[in-house]
Amino acid sequence: MIALPYGGGRKPRTLVPGRADAFSEAELALAGRVTRLVDGLERQTRAYSAALAGVGPDGIDAVRAIELTPRELAVLGLLAEGVTTRLIARRLGVGERTVHKHLERCYLKLGASDRITAVLRAQRAGLVLAAHPRS
Repeated sequence: MIALPYGGGRKPRTLVPGRADAFSEAELALAGRVTRLVDGLERQTRAYSAALAGVGPDGIDAVRAIELTPRELAVLGLLAEGVTTRLIARRLGVGERTVHKHLERCYLKLGASDRITAVLRAQRAGLVLAAHPRS
């Protein structure tokens, strides 16, 4: 058996494949690469789920009409929360330049030229929920 941890955060998980034979060094090295891949997919899934949780009732249709990718929706959702580019990159496990590229595509698809306009248009389209002032 071999344990492949992934997910981290609040809900760490472990894949435990097993077999009668011992794993070779090459298979163990491959398992390490697979673990990183699965961990990345888990982060993507969490980010997309969080973004969808912030989508209004008509938001799913708007996502389809505007053709936002799951990652663009996740970036837009974090942007609407006021999260900085650096923190968005850290939360999604990507580089800051990658976040900027996702934002460029969001701006293009929403017909916006800056963050505030993009967030306001996304809120009007039901893609992200409007923030409520804290009491």
